[in-house]
Amino acid sequence: MEIAAGIAILAFVVTVTTVGVRMLLLARRTRGTPELLMGLGMTLIGAFGYPGALIAGMGRLPLGEVNVPLWFAANLSTQVGLLLIYAFTRQVFRPQSAWALGLCVAAVVIFVGATAWIVDVLVHGDPSLSSALATRQPTALFLVGSAGCFLWSGIEGGVQFARARRRLAVGLSDPVVVNRFLLWCAFGVFASGINGVSAIAMAVGESASSAPPAMLALGILGMLGAGAMYLAFLPPAAYLARLRAPQAA
Repeated sequence: MEIAAGIAILAFVVTVTTVGVRMLLLARRTRGTPELLMGLGMTLIGAFGYPGALIAGMGRLPLGEVNVPLWFAANLSTQVGLLLIYAFTRQVFRPQSAWALGLCVAAVVIFVGATAWIVDVLVHGDPSLSSALATRQPTALFLVGSAGCFLWSGIEGGVQFARARRRLAVGLSDPVVVNRFLLWCAFGVFASGINGVSAIAMAVGESASSAPPAMLALGILGMLGAGAMYLAFLPPAAYLARLRAPQAA
């Protein structure tokens, strides 16, 4: 079970990183802000943040054995990446909305507060305590900000999918674009689910990185999220042809 979950999570990390790098290359050609925001955000999370936190031992090892400098760097990478995706969602879906800007500012406050709280526990906590249990409360705060990022993005994708599907019915939309909105919505839901599983594991006194049921759930959600991202941004030609076939007929 642990091996299968690990492979699924690895697929999620690789896919997110690949999409991020691809968007950065696209931003280099187009000079577009949305591409840059999402590309840099995904790359920071997938290539540095998530793997770095795992290597540092946060959530798996006692407090005294956590590599604090590595964890701090990985945590900073993840938080900056999440904030960039917050900014991407506002830029693309709600550029003139005051509440969307307020949500981005609230995310900054949440992440800074959670980080300061965790650092305090790492510095002053009993080194023999489990890092997962000792940092349970500030990590829960961080998960609120993380889940909110992907959930908001997924909801906006779902709203656009519903609108694009109605336009598709009268021939005013591209089926590939409609499907991409759906896949982006699905990715947001699955990514939010990963945060939800971590929160549930903490609530029952377990670590999501070591409890087999949580690892299995994370693996499934990670694989589904990776699949949605892959089809949205790296779709095979056969998949695109299948989407366009009904319209051609």
